[in-house]
Amino acid sequence: MTYCVDVITADATHVKNRGLAFAFTSSPYMITAFAGSKAAEGFYEDISWRWGFGTFAIVFPVVAAPLYFILKYNVRKAKKLGVLGREKSNRTVLQTIWFYTLEFDCKRDHGFKQRIAMAY
Repeated sequence: MTYCVDVITADATHVKNRGLAFAFTSSPYMITAFAGSKAAEGFYEDISWRWGFGTFAIVFPVVAAPLYFILKYNVRKAKKLGVLGREKSNRTVLQTIWFYTLEFDCKRDHGFKQRIAMAY
């Protein structure tokens, strides 16, 4: 979710004001560094650790819902304008499997030791 907020912030702001925008979107992390431990202690001592997880399960969707709906709205808008399209890959099934194996680094890299040795 942090990545999505950073991408939206970078797209929505000018370079001149981007530092201020990132400071504004990062301020909750400064707050949770101090308030989070106090809240966790309160859940642990007064209520229950189970309610801590339950509260997270309730609060997170409520907080994430606006971002989700904004992103879905903009995807629909981009499709309607024709900006977002899907291109045909013209690959066979085996070529597609091989492509994604390489793309997600599933293939074992045998030259790793040689490159490390040459770096030193």
